[in-house]
Amino acid sequence: MSPTAVRNLAIVLGVAALGVLWQRGFSESTLALQQLISLIFLALIGFAVYRYFSGNRLTWYAIPRPQRMLFVACGVAALFLLVAGMPLLAPTIGAFGVIMLVAGLVLVMVWIVMESRRL
Repeated sequence: MSPTAVRNLAIVLGVAALGVLWQRGFSESTLALQQLISLIFLALIGFAVYRYFSGNRLTWYAIPRPQRMLFVACGVAALFLLVAGMPLLAPTIGAFGVIMLVAGLVLVMVWIVMESRRL
């Protein structure tokens, strides 16, 4: 890991730690901070996927069209679950169930990329 990546990870973890520490005393500001951290996290995930596929265009073109559509659908569904999954689904399947749904979608996305490399 490069020193810049370690520094950036430390900054993100520090901001997350501040949100956890302030959760008890500053409920309104903590909610806003949690939403901000969530949006930053989602933006970083999207940016990482964009950078990966813009740097490896052949990987994207090696994936057959139906699997590319499934990849995009899984990505959109995972982002939706990260944004709105807890309030919508946590009462019925619990927080762990929502996390497992997101993990399953991410595993499908990884599987699609790995299968495209074997072709």
